Amino acid sequence: MAVNWSWKAKMGEVTILQDADGEKNHFKINIYQGNCLAVLVYEYKDEKGREMYDLYGFFADRQHAKRIAKDHPSLFWDKVKSIKLNLAYKECETLVKLFTRAGHKVTCYYKEIK
Repeated sequence: MAVNWSWKAKMGEVTILQDADGEKNHFKINIYQGNCLAVLVYEYKDEKGREMYDLYGFFADRQHAKRIAKDHPSLFWDKVKSIKLNLAYKECETLVKLFTRAGHKVTCYYKEIK
């Protein structure tokens, strides 16, 4: 089954610090609601200014996330600087537990879903 998400259903974001070849880059991964627990999408503009995106990853369900955590204890391949989640989405309750168990500090907020 293909991973699908709604661009309007942004559940939060993760700020990542990537250290490649001695050069440090910060970038944000947006977390969207989809046909799974969470979809992580990196959005950016290319050199021509066009909006682009890359699928960074997804958590099919809680069990899938636990399996990923077994192989990657931090749940990410890069260094996490911050995580923000909107608790208006019920999936975020599960994500908060997963991220905090992985040792990340999570900032929560509540913004009504339109």
